[in-house]
Amino acid sequence: MDKLRKDKEEQKFKEKQETRQRMIDKQIEYLSQLKNRDDEILNKQVADAEEKAHKLFMEKERRRLEMLQQIERSRQQQLDRKKAEKEADMKEQKEFSEFWKVRNEELAIAEQQEREEERQR
Repeated sequence: MDKLRKDKEEQKFKEKQETRQRMIDKQIEYLSQLKNRDDEILNKQVADAEEKAHKLFMEKERRRLEMLQQIERSRQQQLDRKKAEKEADMKEQKEFSEFWKVRNEELAIAEQQEREEERQR
């Protein structure tokens, strides 16, 4: 009878141990799934943050290139304007010079005619 009771207690102990082990195994599986889910969420958040950072970088780079192009266009427009102003100044000076050259010739001719007229008198 003692042995039977001892066997029965041992059997109960084994069943409790098995139950306890199943609960532990179940909890380990649950915690493993929880960790995997958390890792997936974290990885997705990291990927989203990296994608957002990449998009921001690309937008910043696009704006920087656009600004450089605008600066280059502005610089070229300034150079073109200065060149046009210089050409206009040179044309004006040439016209002014030609006008006075012709005018001086006219005055010289008129002066010579006056001298001739004075001599003839």
